[in-house]
Amino acid sequence: MPKSRRPEPTSRSRPDQQPNRLPPRPRIHRHRRPLRDVTGQPQARARYRDPSGRERKRSFARMTDARRFLVGVEDSKLRGAYVPPEAGRDVFAEWAERWFRTTADLKPGTRRTYRQLLDN
Repeated sequence: MPKSRRPEPTSRSRPDQQPNRLPPRPRIHRHRRPLRDVTGQPQARARYRDPSGRERKRSFARMTDARRFLVGVEDSKLRGAYVPPEAGRDVFAEWAERWFRTTADLKPGTRRTYRQLLDN
């Protein structure tokens, strides 16, 4: 029985030589049954990929708001100004301690009052 020959792989089938592909377009997520929030109002969900390729989503009450959000995200990615959502979740106590270290030029009574406010 003759062995069947496998076709020679073309340069396009090799992963290291595939043409540059654009990332998937951001889109508004639609269902046959619309998404609803806790009050029963319909929602629009914007789905997009961050610069690292991770898919993210965010819900809006109006389709227009979802579209505007996607335009803003894509614009910030193109300009290199994209800030991931978790970067904005600084713990207040950490931020307050960093700020307190910058108050060295204030009067001692003021610093003491600030320290008491931060500690309580």
